[in-house]
Amino acid sequence: MREVLFIDNHDSFVYNIVELWRRYVEHSLRVCSIDEAERQDLSAVAGVLLSPGPGLPSELPSLMRLIDRCVRSPEPVPLLGICLGHQAIAEYCGGRLLHLSLPSHGMASSLDILCHRAALQGVPEGSVVGRYHSWVVDHEHLPNCLEPLAMSSEDGSLMALRHRDLPMWGLQFHPESIITHRGERYLKNWADTLMY
Repeated sequence: MREVLFIDNHDSFVYNIVELWRRYVEHSLRVCSIDEAERQDLSAVAGVLLSPGPGLPSELPSLMRLIDRCVRSPEPVPLLGICLGHQAIAEYCGGRLLHLSLPSHGMASSLDILCHRAALQGVPEGSVVGRYHSWVVDHEHLPNCLEPLAMSSEDGSLMALRHRDLPMWGLQFHPESIITHRGERYLKNWADTLMY
């Protein structure tokens, strides 16, 4: 059975996500630093989970190269990006980021769900999520290949997206946050879409 590769983008939340995964998801998860990602055999993994992290995707060329490898694999490797990972997927696909006038660090938001797919399957409208970011994907100039899945009802920020043709999903919020109601379901829902 293939495992899920969890890419650590040098973030302090990484092991909270690992603990949430191990408690609620039945499939094996292996943590790997972004610094070692290029040496990983992607044919041996069921999916890649991209962690939050400091900075911007453009400052992590190794993260963008990893996404490219996943997309260009003979069988594209499913991706789920959280926060920085979500932003990296959007930038890789031609999206752009906007700097928030007020950073959303430790902020609770309610989801306006546009489409109940993959990680958002069965998630009720208005579910509360925890946000920790200063940048957001510009939903007004989203490339056609990306579909918005959820927005923040408070400020209209894009909270979740997916690629229309490739197995790529992104969550701007943190499922592992104490603020996020039943955060495990986002990870479990995505894990349930994978082929092990």
